Amino acid sequence: MDTSEGNSQKQPKDGVDLEKEKEAAEAAAESSNNKERAETAEALQVAAATALGAAATKAKYLAGIEERRMKSLVAQLVESQMKKVFMSNICFTTVQSFFSWS
Repeated sequence: MDTSEGNSQKQPKDGVDLEKEKEAAEAAAESSNNKERAETAEALQVAAATALGAAATKAKYLAGIEERRMKSLVAQLVESQMKKVFMSNICFTTVQSFFSWS
């Protein structure tokens, strides 16, 4: 058996093979880093979209509360104005009846 063939596969014959292996390892590491960066960017986009969706949902909820509060305040204002007109009408009627007796 020739053992030189088995050893030649394990050990490169010259420095060129070592450099090629080193470049291949660096390329693989860079490819792995790029893949990790892409996954991180994708996870960041998903997190941003989730946060934006949550903020939009909360804004819609708060807008609904604000709208109901505004409607309530407008109803109170209208009711107060109606009471004011009613009281003015009572005063006018009282003054009118006072002058009609005279």
